[in-house]
Amino acid sequence: LKTGLEEGYDFAQCLDSIPNRNARPHVVDIGIQHEAQQESAASNLDETQLYDISLSKESSHPEASSPAHSSPQLRRLLGACDLIFTPGSKKVLCFDLIPKDSGIVRVAAITSSIETDSFDFRHIVSQPDRMRQEDYWLQTIDGLSRTPAGNHSSNEIRILPKPPKMQIEIPGLQKEYLTDETATLEVEITNDEDDDAEVTLEARFLGQADTVPTLSWTPDATGPGMTEDPLTDRRKKHIPSTQLGHIEQSGMRKIHITFVAGPQATEAVLEIKALYHLTAEPDTPVTKLLVHEIVFDRPFEANYDFQPSIDPQPIPNYFHIAETNDPDNTAQGLRQLWTSTIRLASVAPGPLIIEDVTLHLNGIHDAAICTISTDPTTSQAPTIAPNRFHESRFDILTQKLDVDDRRSTTFTFHLQIRWR
Repeated sequence: LKTGLEEGYDFAQCLDSIPNRNARPHVVDIGIQHEAQQESAASNLDETQLYDISLSKESSHPEASSPAHSSPQLRRLLGACDLIFTPGSKKVLCFDLIPKDSGIVRVAAITSSIETDSFDFRHIVSQPDRMRQEDYWLQTIDGLSRTPAGNHSSNEIRILPKPPKMQIEIPGLQKEYLTDETATLEVEITNDEDDDAEVTLEARFLGQADTVPTLSWTPDATGPGMTEDPLTDRRKKHIPSTQLGHIEQSGMRKIHITFVAGPQATEAVLEIKALYHLTAEPDTPVTKLLVHEIVFDRPFEANYDFQPSIDPQPIPNYFHIAETNDPDNTAQGLRQLWTSTIRLASVAPGPLIIEDVTLHLNGIHDAAICTISTDPTTSQAPTIAPNRFHESRFDILTQKLDVDDRRSTTFTFHLQIRWR
């Protein structure tokens, strides 16, 4: 700034912040007022003075608006320094401004105003090319020095998102789980920020809607000071968020999440998000995200052997069929006994305990009856190691309702395995 007047005047700078494309711009109006000193700081013509100015919020809120930018989201900060310029003098005004949001911050306008008894003068610079400087002023040990700005714009800067220091860890989290498995995860939230924080936790599985596991907080996740958001995204298996509340600096909070895997093999992404703000900066949201890919695989592979067997019951005399009044025994056709041998191979990473193997009848597609019984020689509750086999046998007795019915009949079954 150069002037030939020895009058004090006000200096104002308007900063325009654009967090993102969809957000409305935030305008910060910075005003530097003249504060007279006993001696002028710049007595020599070629002397350049640097002033470190402390900014504070304006105590009152007059109808002050930026001359180049009118916005309801206006924030005004004030500072003061000696603004008396002797002929040929230069002043460098420095002040600290902490951005609240990430995005692009640019100088929208620079206004200098002089008010005297004879006249009022205001000079506004809002063209970007006129505000651009070739050099930066820096304070060094040897005094003020100029540093070339290079290709960077001197009136625009990009503010990156604040890197979160909140740590999310899940000790014992595996890369692979089994279908139909129920698992409980312990989530540790550690506050490595420089201040206390108010934290809200979200968790969800991302994947195919019909195959991703279901999530739930354990009862200790809704203890004192913790509430749940009633909104739930069932398509993504997004459980309600949980407010962890206040976590002190260097403090840690533990919380447990339980999930139940589906019956189909699939892949899903576990996403845990900590939404928080520091106590000293309640208007600055910070997000910490933990993403982990999990594979859900079948614990067993099976093959089936279906063979005819000999019915120990004597064959009835079909030349003379006795009539029966028992409603539960209406089948009059030939009895046929079959043996189904099922061999299970464990593909799990660790040993499994098979509690029960049951063969169930789904349906009969013609007039017949079917009963299933377990072979007494089948071992119960065996422990099966990885890549080992377990064999189960079932006796299947079929019988037509009518002895003269010679049509083929279809039976459908499913195998149920209870393991741990």
